[in-house]
Amino acid sequence: MNISIEHFSKLIYFEGNSFVETLVERYGNEFIPPLNTRNSSTQQVFNNSSDSSNNEYFEKLLEQPALIIFIDSTPIGFMSYIKNYKLEFLKDFLESNYITTIIINPEYRRLGAAKKLYQKLLTVEKGKFTTRTWSSNLSHINLLNQLGFNLIHEIANHRGEGIHTVYYGFDNDSHT
Repeated sequence: MNISIEHFSKLIYFEGNSFVETLVERYGNEFIPPLNTRNSSTQQVFNNSSDSSNNEYFEKLLEQPALIIFIDSTPIGFMSYIKNYKLEFLKDFLESNYITTIIINPEYRRLGAAKKLYQKLLTVEKGKFTTRTWSSNLSHINLLNQLGFNLIHEIANHRGEGIHTVYYGFDNDSHT
């Protein structure tokens, strides 16, 4: 089994980007809120009742840098991010490489693919990194903790009663 990761300055440059669109369509409902209720990967106000299309979300992903992970030349997942992203309330991480979306095809999960994508990103880009998830996404939170990310901000009940938005940060400069 040969595992490789390719970096694209924009997801649109990946000729197989329909694979990413398929992942977003098939597995976007695993997110809280689902990706088809969002208009972008940076949306700050979640409204579960609005129904954007996966296409709107995906169109914005196409403009972001991305890493695609392959097993024996078959794509199995991706990670997208935004360079120099600014969120005013993340004071110590005011400008960072903001990881927006990561999806691994379920038949390849628990093989370390997400971890490999994070590790690769930490070598491709320098500086600070941030990402957000929901408080009950324990597998993602455990991975972030394992990689040295720290909880840097929490918005209580942001994604529904008892479901908080949690922001994690990593400073590559302090880990070298």
